Amino acid sequence: MHLGRVTHRREHRHGRAGRNNRGPHERKPRYEQYCVVCHGPRGLGDGPTAKATTPPATRLPAPDVRNKTDQDLLAIIADGKGAIMPAWRGLLSDQELQNVLAYIRFLGG
Repeated sequence: MHLGRVTHRREHRHGRAGRNNRGPHERKPRYEQYCVVCHGPRGLGDGPTAKATTPPATRLPAPDVRNKTDQDLLAIIADGKGAIMPAWRGLLSDQELQNVLAYIRFLGG
């Protein structure tokens, strides 16, 4: 599965996610459907099931997330992370994965 252009840290906002012509609210539906339950509506790790997860859900606007490359974040979104974060590859299309990434970038400012 092709997950888009590989970018470097300093150019992550200029990669595919940053050039998506859709506004943030058009990229939001899959985030709301699959991510809000843990990460919360603003990505603060305060979703309804966040208190029950160990480790806690990542705060998406945090510097360590903002500093990851698009490739790194797409890998986490697509393949999951640890026992808590599920893999969305196969459930979400390449475009939907890109949309989730773009919305995460929007949340990070």
